[in-house]
Amino acid sequence: MAIVLGDSFKEFEDYGITQYHIEVAYSSPIKFEDLVDGTRLYLKSFENQDEKRNLLLIGTQNIQGKDLLAFSFWIPSFYENSKTRLIDLLDVFVNQFGLSTGQKLET
Repeated sequence: MAIVLGDSFKEFEDYGITQYHIEVAYSSPIKFEDLVDGTRLYLKSFENQDEKRNLLLIGTQNIQGKDLLAFSFWIPSFYENSKTRLIDLLDVFVNQFGLSTGQKLET
């Protein structure tokens, strides 16, 4: 299944996130986690000189059988270890850098 990027994808490009990054994170994550209501988080590592852009966290929501991209963030590598749940990683990132979605993600 392919990921649907949607109309708001241009906003991600402002942060150095390309369609390639999204598709690779979606198709071959190093870790993924299912949440409620068809929401899934994916984490993928990339080799970038900037350590703040070594991990890409994306969130998708399955709607009518299609995975829609909900968000995408570069995560500094020092926030993640092999035992970290992705929802906790997202929580730390949001509290550190801020995000307003109007929704609370639940596991």
